[in-house]
Amino acid sequence: MRTTKRKPQSVGEILRIEFLEPMGIKNGELADRLGVHRNTISNLLNNKTALTPELAAKLSAAFNNTAEFWLNIQNANDIWQTKHNYEALTKEIVPFSKPQN
Repeated sequence: MRTTKRKPQSVGEILRIEFLEPMGIKNGELADRLGVHRNTISNLLNNKTALTPELAAKLSAAFNNTAEFWLNIQNANDIWQTKHNYEALTKEIVPFSKPQN
């Protein structure tokens, strides 16, 4: 796995920078189009919540891309966060070895 110190861009950042701002879409308009509460979009844009598969599917339909596109962004952030938050906790764990045949 590639190690990087720089946190990847979040779903909210990508959504805002690459889609909403260039297309002139307001948060409320996106929420209405997706059939979700405005707070859902606000929380996603402000990195207060993680992307769900359901919301990824809705975003993919709205922006003519794939749910995997959105989920891969979320996954990259989750992996980075896990690696950086739990690295100290896992250093002392001794891994199991494969049995000798």
